[in-house]
Parts: sequence; structure tokens; C-alpha cells
Amino acid sequence: MARREWRMLAALASMAMLTAMPTICHAGEDLMKCTVTAEFGQDAGQSLGSLFEARTADGSFVLGAGFCDVYNTRHRTDRLVVQFFVRPTDGNRQFSLESLPRPWSATGTYMFNVADQLVATKPSDDTATRVWDATTASWLSREGTAPARVRIDGGTLAFGDGRFWHDGRAVLDAPAQGSYQRFYYAGGHLFFYHVFRGEKNAYRAWESNEDGFSKLYACPWRPSDGTPVDLSRAVVETLPIVGETTFSWGQLDGAAVTCSNIGGVYVFDGTSWRTIREPTLGESFQVYTMVRYYDRLLLGQYPTGEFFEFDGGGLKRLQDWPPRIDGVSASARECQTATVWGGELIAGVWPWGELWRHNADTDRWQPMGRLFSHPAAHADPGHPYQNQCEQLGLVSNQWGQRVTSMVPLGDSLLMISTSAKWPFEPSPAPDFMTEEQLAEYGTVWRMRVPGCLSAPIHWTPEQTELEFIVTADAMQIRQNGLLLAETSMSPELAERIVAAGRIASPEWGTGAYGPFGGASITGAVSMRE
Repeated sequence: MARREWRMLAALASMAMLTAMPTICHAGEDLMKCTVTAEFGQDAGQSLGSLFEARTADGSFVLGAGFCDVYNTRHRTDRLVVQFFVRPTDGNRQFSLESLPRPWSATGTYMFNVADQLVATKPSDDTATRVWDATTASWLSREGTAPARVRIDGGTLAFGDGRFWHDGRAVLDAPAQGSYQRFYYAGGHLFFYHVFRGEKNAYRAWESNEDGFSKLYACPWRPSDGTPVDLSRAVVETLPIVGETTFSWGQLDGAAVTCSNIGGVYVFDGTSWRTIREPTLGESFQVYTMVRYYDRLLLGQYPTGEFFEFDGGGLKRLQDWPPRIDGVSASARECQTATVWGGELIAGVWPWGELWRHNADTDRWQPMGRLFSHPAAHADPGHPYQNQCEQLGLVSNQWGQRVTSMVPLGDSLLMISTSAKWPFEPSPAPDFMTEEQLAEYGTVWRMRVPGCLSAPIHWTPEQTELEFIVTADAMQIRQNGLLLAETSMSPELAERIVAAGRIASPEWGTGAYGPFGGASITGAVSMRE
């Protein structure tokens, strides 16, 4: 596919105004520095949350930093990647989207990151993984790479083929019966579903373990134990429906949350499981993403295409969070993917590949367009190419348009990936779309938003110092004096920050990424006089 850039029309006037401003800053000159001294404590898989958030004296900008912890459909992004942002409070931002080489010819890609490594996976083949090489701008094969990995306690916890490893050492083997699925680590517990369908494949009410089951496991275990997972210590919940598994996990105030593919919502409070929504056969209620945004745990749902909020008690539907583009049906929508980037909530919605962003200062959702150029959006039928799918005997929504992943990397929301309902190898392209249009399924996009930067930190349970610096032409993140990441900043944006005045009343340990999840935090701000 040819490279393309999309830009928000609303930003053009703003940029024209900025270029007319006089230059008052010099390259390399420090304009602002926020120094955070944090002690994260023992790594139990907790969400590390926000480091700080502060406004400029005139209220035109918010500056902040923190750790986004999000689980999108199949993978949890690296919770030890810190973000630093400068966010205009009027909600007007520019962004660019650039298509990158595809990992493969299949019509779908799902991605996650481990430190500064971006990994692409293909749902139709869990052994197929690719790693992005920025130097050659290509995807490299990685034999033996586990389909799911997270950094925990200075090491890496990996899951694949129903087995678990920590730093290459096996800590839990696959079960003799059924399979372990969709792992998550939080609160010093290893969570997963154990699914055994028995001789019947259909979803059905649980009757006996011999007939089939789905069980939820919460296994107390820490990498520092140096021992395998002891299943005899696990808190196990037998679920009402055989075949229940999940698309996403999340956590709020120390509790782990999961929603099954049959709509059961289950919460583990550290000692026991409780059900806050019963699963119902024949009723659609699926959650494809969970993300912490300020004081909320948000659950992206199907079929509303909106977020639900978990407040520690029950679920509350957030109407028009996000809205929908003009001309599409309000039915069968799926809020599949989310992240916090640049201090704003970003969501991707099926079946039209929509992107939305929410600005907390204006409390307003703004459309960012679609990640597909075809077909023109319509409400009847409700899905792209639905009539053609039915004529070919396919599932009617097979050519629906998913936004599957949002992974931060450096100065980009790198990457955003797309998919058809189920990735497959089309050959040739269907006669109702061109090869170029077909290639948009499975494309990986690089998004750039000025005033955004991210970097993986070096984990330590001891006290560490993180510096977030704005110079006349750059943004920087440092840890204990070591430069972790740097990106350019236009002189015009730097001058606007200077003109906005001093930082007013910075708040430490609160912000867009939720409350700080470590043991202690202090901070200080210095600005150019």
C-alpha cells in the first residue's frame, strides 16, 4: 500500500498561527523539567498509574506522565513503558498516520510490546510471530517467541501453548485435560482460564467436570519465589457455562477483573471470586478491552460499541462513549481497542474501523477518521460488504473492519493494526475490492502526535529518579540521569509552552493513567525564568 498521511483539518489553522510566532527559544535550552522520585516497591503486576499532571498558569496546556496499563483482545501492552505528554486543553491536536510494511499477507494482525520491542501475532497461527526492526523498516521472524509476554519483576513472564515460563524457566506445564487460556498477572497472582469442552463443542450449562468445564484460576505466585506455580494454592471458580474464556483483563484498586465471551463478569479481590454479571447463553455481551483512565476502569463492549465503567461494585454503561460516525448503524458495534496516549483516551471501534479520542479538559470526543478507505459507511446493511459476504456463503460480517491493537513506541502511537473479523489468506482478492483495498486489512499504522513521548523504564524496587524535560526543540525522558528517549519538538510549540507561564500546582501520583500504584512518590518542577 502507498504511504498516506491523514491530518485533522481543525489543526491546520492552529499550525498556520503557530508558524507566525516569533522565535524566542534557543535549541537545546531547557525550558521545563519535572523530576519525580518514585519507589515502585515489589512488582506484583500492579498498574503503576500516573506520576504527575500539571497545568500551565494560563490553563492552555496540561503536562503529565504515567504508565498506561491496557489489555486489548489478546494481549496486554508493556505496563513498564512510561509516557510523557504536553496536551493542549482546547482539545485541538494534529496527528499523522503512515502505513508501514505488513507483517504477512493475512488479513489481520494483533500486536503487543515488550520494552522497546514490537511483536505482531496472527490469531490463525499462534506460533507465527514477527518483530519490527526499525533500522530496516521490516518485520523479522522470531522462532520460539511466545505469543504472549510481559515484563515482571525485572524478568519476562511468557505464555504459549498452555505453558508458562519465567526468564526461560518453566513454571507451569500445560494441563493434562483441556487448555489454559488468556493469562494475566496482577496482585501477586497468576490468572488464567482452564477450558475443557469434553466430547461436545457447543457452549452449554455446566453439569459436571467429566462433561466439560471452564474454570477461573487465581494462583498466588511471585517470580522471586524461584519455584513453579503451585496449583494447590489456587483459588478456583467453576463458571456457569462450558467454554467460557476471555478477551480482556483489567484491575481496579487491587482487584482483578475479567469478562468472559459469554458475558460473565468476574472480580477477584485478593482472596475470593465474585460474579457481578451472570453469563447468559444467546445474549451478546463481550468486553474486548480494559483500560484505566483517570479514576475509572473502562471496559470496551459489544454490541453497544461503548465503554462500561467498573467502579468496584457494578457496571455502568457510558452512553456515547465513544459516539459513532454519521451514517452507520447503532447496532452490532464493538469498542475493541483502547489506550491512553498523549494524556487522552483513544478508542478503535468495529465494524467500520473508526478511531476516536477523548479530551478530559473539554470532556469531548473527537473523531479521528477511519483506518479503511472503503466502502463508504452505511447503516443498512450494518457491516461492510455484508451483501457480498452473504452471496458468497460467508459469515455476513467477515469483512467487518477491526482496529485490533494500539501499542506505544517512542514518539509514535506505534503501532495501530487492523483486521477482518477473522484473519485468513485471501487469494485472489474478492472481485468487489481492489488489491490495495484488500491490503488495508492487516495493515500496521504509525501514528504521530506532537507533544508525546514514551520509553521503557529500567525496573527497580528501589527508589528511582525520572526526569521529564522540555527543551526549546525536544522532549526527553531520563532515569537516574540516563537518557531513555528523546523526540523533536517544534520551536513554535516550545514557545507556546513558555508563553503559557509557570506550572501551576502540580499533582503528584494522579492523572490520566489512574492513581500511582507504587509505594511512594515525590516531585519537583523547575522552569526557565
